Amino acid sequence: MRQTPVTIINITSPSYTGTTWLCLLLGSHPDAFTLGPPDRVWGLRDEGFVDACRVHGKDCAFWNAFAKRYDPSKNFYIQLAEHAGRNFIVINNPTPAHTKAELTHPDIMIKPIRVVRDGRALACSYARHLKTDMYDAIRDHVAPLFKQFPLDTDRDDLLAVRYEDVLREQRTSLDRFGAFVGLKYPENALAFWTFDHHMTSGNAGTMALLKFFQGLPVNNFKDRAFYESQFERMKAGEKTFDDQRWREELGRRELYLFDRYCGSGNAAWGYEPDRFTSSERKQFEQEVRGEVPKTASSDPNGSPELVESVVELLRRIGKRRLRLAVIAVIAWVASLVVTGLIVWLLAQGG
Repeated sequence: MRQTPVTIINITSPSYTGTTWLCLLLGSHPDAFTLGPPDRVWGLRDEGFVDACRVHGKDCAFWNAFAKRYDPSKNFYIQLAEHAGRNFIVINNPTPAHTKAELTHPDIMIKPIRVVRDGRALACSYARHLKTDMYDAIRDHVAPLFKQFPLDTDRDDLLAVRYEDVLREQRTSLDRFGAFVGLKYPENALAFWTFDHHMTSGNAGTMALLKFFQGLPVNNFKDRAFYESQFERMKAGEKTFDDQRWREELGRRELYLFDRYCGSGNAAWGYEPDRFTSSERKQFEQEVRGEVPKTASSDPNGSPELVESVVELLRRIGKRRLRLAVIAVIAWVASLVVTGLIVWLLAQGG
């Protein structure tokens, strides 16, 4: 038996909740190590943990040294704690297979933390990253989450929090996390990018912040400008990681769709619903049911009201359906051209 148990801080959350940031935050303690989602590095056991570190890559001295001492017949976390010289390891969302194989050791103690985030932000991030439309993101991704991740706030064995609450009260939240897991976080823990992290999986943008600070090369990625601006704000001492892009990216129709399918679940998580006028509800319901809504004007010559309503409708119908609509229009125009060509050829022959 190990003299001091290895404490696993296990964060469970829906995808796109911001847990990479939270993992790094909770790992910013002299006795804590941030691993992140553990299954990727666990899958590298037979490959000598090559390129395990998402911060330092193949040149990571920590993981290269760990590979030389790792014994597959012994528990992964016990060995990792000894190699890192830490008693706390932060992970998030391990698979059932990993949990069964590595997290049931008698020298391991689990401290579970559950994090939820406003479902509108989850749907927006899901649609943005997977390049799908909001309807699919709302119905297929977010709607099932409310039963999978109930916000149990009255349990002693589980700490359940909202992502936005942690952002709003970062120091207070960090102290609360520390009291739950058994750590007293230093005053500079919020500046997580200044600590030595060797995270193996997670959000590339969040981990890029560590590279910015260390002067490491960062490959271009879609949201790089956003994360660079976040890093500059953090260095200036502003509150870190205030990602509220969904408020600008979601239109009224998309918000209505969310409320229609997920409003009650999101309210159970403690989030205020959006409000809609009677005319908005009528129009959006017609669109959801596939009915053609009446426009504000019947002028066929392109009145401002009609043009504006058409533009707004196109903006709201979602990327995937917009692409399909464009393809359908192109096919229709092509069919007219072919028909016209056939008629012309027949006329020439006559």
